[in-house]
Amino acid sequence: MQEEVITLVKKLVKAKVKCKLGMVKNIIINLIIRFLPYKFLQKSIDKLMQLYTHNNAEYYCHVSGRQGYKKEIHNKNIYFPFKKLLFENKYYNVPNDYNSYLKKIYGPDYMELPPKEKRVSHNIEEIRYE
Repeated sequence: MQEEVITLVKKLVKAKVKCKLGMVKNIIINLIIRFLPYKFLQKSIDKLMQLYTHNNAEYYCHVSGRQGYKKEIHNKNIYFPFKKLLFENKYYNVPNDYNSYLKKIYGPDYMELPPKEKRVSHNIEEIRYE
């Protein structure tokens, strides 16, 4: 399998495809990751996420967020100190500057429902086992 990856990478380089360097880099990284054991990836990501603590990190990122890395990374001042917000007769911790947080993720009109055709469901609609 390693030979197949090397051959494919060589073909990509020889093809002189006009594309951004980031795109080529992503393709190569994705090809390499596919052949790494899941447990190895899981341990590596866990170690990477533990490099910084709350005290020495300037930015926080919701790594499993639906909006992608660019929208999910925030200065820690957006989050801390948490505020208590009343919702349906219960108080919940919310980001300190929740307005900026929501605007970055959903846009300046985050309080308005998008048109029906642009709404995204968070529910699983179908699971297939083959």
